[in-house]
Amino acid sequence: MLPHIIQSQIDEAEAQAAELHDAANQCSSEQQTRLLSAALALENMCSLARQLGFAAITNHETIVNRKAS
Repeated sequence: MLPHIIQSQIDEAEAQAAELHDAANQCSSEQQTRLLSAALALENMCSLARQLGFAAITNHETIVNRKAS
């Protein structure tokens, strides 16, 4: 599980991405494309942050387990 502060920041970014999706539905096609692109970038960054966080946790646990052996 990710630390609370990291998870809350990811949750906030995902909420902002959802707001961008909603705003895009009310805009012209050029603006809509830009907003949807920004939302997708935020969503991708959230996914990457989760993956990196889980990798860091796994690596930490591996190091701790090796030291204990």
